[in-house]
Amino acid sequence: MGKIYYVMGKSASGKDTIYKRLVKKMPELGTVRMYTTRPIRDGETNGVEYIFTDEKQLQAMKDAKVRSRIDYGKYYDRALKRAQKYSLILERFISPEGTFPVFGRSIPYRMAAMQPLALMAWYQELPAGVTNAQVRCALTAVMKRMFDSGHNFNEGGFLTIGFTGRQPNVADWYTNNGSLYMTSLAFLPLGLPASHPFWTDASQEWTSVRAWGGKPFPKDHHWKDEIRTWDLF
Repeated sequence: MGKIYYVMGKSASGKDTIYKRLVKKMPELGTVRMYTTRPIRDGETNGVEYIFTDEKQLQAMKDAKVRSRIDYGKYYDRALKRAQKYSLILERFISPEGTFPVFGRSIPYRMAAMQPLALMAWYQELPAGVTNAQVRCALTAVMKRMFDSGHNFNEGGFLTIGFTGRQPNVADWYTNNGSLYMTSLAFLPLGLPASHPFWTDASQEWTSVRAWGGKPFPKDHHWKDEIRTWDLF
């Protein structure tokens, strides 16, 4: 079976340009045409960039059980279950001192590492055993530990490249001052109203505080990705 390569990136980041150069340089590569329900744009050709369809035709394909990965509900449920497990792990990563392990290429994005945990809180989909108060207190502890030093901003008030200060050596060639603001993804719970339990529940110790304090805490369990998706469903 051959390999599938997928070019991903933000809007207007140059995906099409990269794709066209790859195909020109490596003509042996085939192309997987994807379906889309968005309107066709000027300069696009149906069957070249995408296979353009509409909601009615898409539903007909679902009803006919064609060989297309269009079982969106099942994909969403699987992604949600994975995100919940990952957010549980992230909550346990936060130490009693408000720190978390530092590794990977996204170090300069600071608190963006906590985005899945913040997202599950905002969606009100936190996993069992993880409460709103736990997450609020844990994320607050990390924010204070990271930003209270006052060394994360330059003279103009903008974020500097680093993790807890000016540490330019952790940057990659594509890192810039704008990308550092992905740290704001940890503030997603701000989308919850002031009356939400995330804000109103009494403070609560998060898992590592309880574990290292000799207090009872929930054990972790074996996890299995039980939701399967196939070309035919």
